[in-house]
Amino acid sequence: MSSIADYLGYKLVLFLGLLFMYLAPPVYIWLGKMFGRIAFYLDKKHRDISYRNLRFVFRGEKTPRESLVVTQRMFENFGRNLFEAVALKKISKKYIEKYVEIEGRHFIDEALAKKKGLIFVTLHLGNWEVSNAACGLLYQPYNVIVKPQKHSRLNELLDNYRKSFGVKTITLDSLRDTVRALENNEIVSIICDHGAGKGDVLVNFFGRPASMPQGAVRLAARFKTPILFAYIIRAGGPYQKIVVEPFANFSDCETENALMDNLLAINKKFESYIRKYPEEYLWPYKRWKHSKERSILILSDGKTGHLRQSEALEKIISELGFNIESKTIQIKFKNKLSRLFLIIYFYIFGIRNSYLYGLKYALDKECYDKIEENFSDIVISCGASGALINLIASYQNKAKSIHILRPTLAPIKKINLVVMPRHDHPPRRGNVVVSEGALNLIDEGYLKEQAEELIRNSKFEIRNSKLYIGLLIGGDTKNFHLDEKEILVAVRQIKAAADRLNADILITTSRRTSQIIEGLIKEEFGAYHRCKLLVLANENNIPEAVGGILGISSLVITTAESISMISEAASSGKIVLVIDTNNLDKKHRGFLFNLKEQGYIYLTEIDRLSDAVKDILSRNPTVKVLKDREQIKEKLSKIL
Repeated sequence: MSSIADYLGYKLVLFLGLLFMYLAPPVYIWLGKMFGRIAFYLDKKHRDISYRNLRFVFRGEKTPRESLVVTQRMFENFGRNLFEAVALKKISKKYIEKYVEIEGRHFIDEALAKKKGLIFVTLHLGNWEVSNAACGLLYQPYNVIVKPQKHSRLNELLDNYRKSFGVKTITLDSLRDTVRALENNEIVSIICDHGAGKGDVLVNFFGRPASMPQGAVRLAARFKTPILFAYIIRAGGPYQKIVVEPFANFSDCETENALMDNLLAINKKFESYIRKYPEEYLWPYKRWKHSKERSILILSDGKTGHLRQSEALEKIISELGFNIESKTIQIKFKNKLSRLFLIIYFYIFGIRNSYLYGLKYALDKECYDKIEENFSDIVISCGASGALINLIASYQNKAKSIHILRPTLAPIKKINLVVMPRHDHPPRRGNVVVSEGALNLIDEGYLKEQAEELIRNSKFEIRNSKLYIGLLIGGDTKNFHLDEKEILVAVRQIKAAADRLNADILITTSRRTSQIIEGLIKEEFGAYHRCKLLVLANENNIPEAVGGILGISSLVITTAESISMISEAASSGKIVLVIDTNNLDKKHRGFLFNLKEQGYIYLTEIDRLSDAVKDILSRNPTVKVLKDREQIKEKLSKIL
């Protein structure tokens, strides 16, 4: 199939080349522009890569709409360049004199006068084939380092065109031919903005490491060869300008530090050209595919538990070896009706148009502006309200979309990865990974760090021989009320257990804990000699309370209403006992029974809490740790 495409392409280029011989340059250049415009609409793959690269490079400078306009103009310029390349046989010295201006030509003459050859450092900006033809006609012989293309006939035809202008091609691995050309005081042109393969190094390019060939710099340093910047831009229609500039402060030292400084200077120069002429640059390459840098946007719905799960997922991504730059934007709708408006708009017009119109009129202006100007590689959301906005924001950045919990307002199949707990009855889909509990930040390192912070800030001394019982008290939710009578029974059961086991108690409430419950806890434990830590979240909350208690305690008791809190406890490697109550909904009870059946937690009734603590500790059971990370990592590694 490849050979057939090569043959047909070869014949087509020959035919068009013959046809263009009879057309004026403005005509076939206009045809090339139209071809590029059609390609912009049909070639989604390269359009998306180009647009995404532009969004990254001009993050915070160009809106999505402006980046899309530049993408279209780039395709049009590519069409012009392509048709000009097909018509290369039309180029002569007379053509060059009429249509091509060379700025900085004296730098070339000065360099060649040194009799050490000359290296042009150039990039994929403008029509480099016209530049090669012009330089070949004026400075024969002129050498171009090339990477052989997969279509052999087309490759040979292009080489024959080049040879007719006095251009010699040297393959990447032909170091001897390159050195010989320099020894003969010839010009060697090397494109340095794209990785060439073996021997490449990673160099900062627009703020992120990118693969870059180092041959040009090494040759210039080793043979003391002059090195110049050269590029070509279109001045209008067939008129073009070649710009030649000196490489200021080039170091001819052969040390690794000097090499990296030179490569960085080249990229800085390339950046200035690209910023000045973005529509002339060839964007459809994954320039940063070897980089481990990733930008993450977390869309927060304002719920602390959801934000923690998003941050936990961010931590998992960093554990895959990525360097993370993270930003959190809180979703703010203009009003309740605007949320409904966005849903209706999305399902009528789809993702593409929702961003430019639906999102703008649904969100608070400040929130919308932050999302619009933000560039991200990955968008993370958690909870129902974030899924749809995640889809729209990730589409506009061509980013990966990851959502936690069931995305009730957005189609699951359109999201790159959905992390859904088992109690949400997840569908069997390739983009869905099932978790047993809520994602959290808990691991051995985190617990140690939080415990040390808690001890330092709370100023109490831990005795290694002492048994510590942690008590995590939640509060009211939409479908649950924490009853003070039941809490009073639980508190007295826990105190009885502590007295029987000579244990100390560490306690924290949550922001959702009512004043009545906090007052009861304060009254029962405020002066209790076994209570070594009492954190009332609505009075003196400290961020390390939960993590610190989980890190210090041997056994942890929690109330039953918080999936996040129970998941954190079950992930800590400590014995976890959950106080069972009857006023839980079916889904929540399914979550508790699933963890119980798998051995992550123990469930007990309130009035036998003391006996349950004694019984569990007397058996000294092996603790089964809740670990959802590994399967999530496996899925993430496939999409990132």
